[in-house]
Amino acid sequence: MGCFSLPWLEQLLIWLVIVCAVVAILRLLVPFILAQLGAGGDIIMKAINIVMWAFIVVVVIYIA
Repeated sequence: MGCFSLPWLEQLLIWLVIVCAVVAILRLLVPFILAQLGAGGDIIMKAINIVMWAFIVVVVIYIA
């Protein structure tokens, strides 16, 4: 499968949808779990979001 071919683009978009779904689920679950543990979830959640999106952007740049 050559780089930047239609099958490659298809696989990239499928992985993008999967990653976005996992991120959305994590964004729902992490504040709930932090609230159950009694942690101050607001600042921790913001930090986790920044790290998570930075990791996703690095992976996309690496793939492209």
